[in-house]
Amino acid sequence: MTKARDTFASDDSTAFGTLGGALAQYAEALSYKEVPTAVNAELAKAGAATTASINAAAKKALQLDKAVLVLVGDAKLIKSQYAATGLPEPVVVGAESVGSAK
Repeated sequence: MTKARDTFASDDSTAFGTLGGALAQYAEALSYKEVPTAVNAELAKAGAATTASINAAAKKALQLDKAVLVLVGDAKLIKSQYAATGLPEPVVVGAESVGSAK
C-alpha cells in the first residue's frame, strides 16, 4: 500500500509540478463537468485510501474469474508474496517458453 500511495503522490506531484500541468488537470476535471475543487477532493480520497477500501472496491469492479495477472521479476520473491493472496495457483512461463516475434 505504501508503494502505491508513494507512486500516486509522485504522479500527482509531476502532474501539478508546472503551471501547464496544473491547468491540464483542472481542464480534465472540467471536461467531466466537475468543478476544479473536485481535483482536490479526489486527491484527498486517494490519500485516505486503505488496503481494505481498495480491496472492497476491487471486489465490486473486477471480474476475477476472467482476469489475467502478469508479474515480471524475481520469481522467488513474487511466489512468496503471491502465496499470501489466496488466488489460484499461478501458471509460470519462463522466458525460454516465449516464442520470438516474427
